[in-house]
Amino acid sequence: MSRCAFGFRASPEIWAKFFAKEPEPLYHDFFAMLMRVPGFVLEGDTLVAMQNARALHRAMNVMRTVQPQLRAQRMPAFRAYRRPRT
Repeated sequence: MSRCAFGFRASPEIWAKFFAKEPEPLYHDFFAMLMRVPGFVLEGDTLVAMQNARALHRAMNVMRTVQPQLRAQRMPAFRAYRRPRT
């Protein structure tokens, strides 16, 4: 199984603000959140994350548009994933 080079960590409250229909200031964009929201953390290889920043930015915006549809279907948008112990 491959491992991720980077990931975001944040509380459910922070994710809820990001996925809000009209996000509060600083919660509208993951770059703003990285710089100004202490609970939003980029973990792992930041160089790889920034090399893929454009695609990452697009993916985050797509997730925001899909989120209301998932809520309507009562499907979780994110599931906690724990790596198997090795």
